[in-house]
Amino acid sequence: IQKPDFSELAKEQYTVKRDRYAAIPERRISSHILFSVNLGDPRNDALALAQDVLDKLRAGADFASMVKLHSGEPGAAAKEGKFDRWLAVGDKGISPPYTQALFTIEKVGDYADVVSTQFGFHIIRLDGIQEKDYKTFEEVKSTIVEKLESEYVQLAMKDYLSQFHISDDAVIDNEAVDRILEPYASQE
Repeated sequence: IQKPDFSELAKEQYTVKRDRYAAIPERRISSHILFSVNLGDPRNDALALAQDVLDKLRAGADFASMVKLHSGEPGAAAKEGKFDRWLAVGDKGISPPYTQALFTIEKVGDYADVVSTQFGFHIIRLDGIQEKDYKTFEEVKSTIVEKLESEYVQLAMKDYLSQFHISDDAVIDNEAVDRILEPYASQE
């Protein structure tokens, strides 16, 4: 199959479907305090403590001090509660309630309401935002061209194979069939 040059169509696709091909989603980085609760243990006391600490933080308490006093996450005090990873909505390996709460915070330095996950309760502070952005055309050109070529080949194959489909208008030429089969009929 001869494939045409898809460079111009790729530019058009980049312009028309930029979100599909080039979007870099908004990402956020955070710090948190985890109030650990083992599965099956009562959660009410941990929730009340988390809410009390959140109230103190919103009133101006020092976050790093609260991490040292309350976080149930190993190594959290040394990192001052920093979650050393930029997160986007739907990132795998991150508890969805954590990410959802992180993206409800409006300003850097603010806190989400107490969040419940399978690990316990979290106080989440927004530390930074990388706004949604787009890759350049040159960064995604090969991906777009590959997709266009793949679609072209699939359609070309479908078109090629369709010529072998028998339609309702098909007629069997019995004389031609007999001539073709004649050498084999005499072998009996």
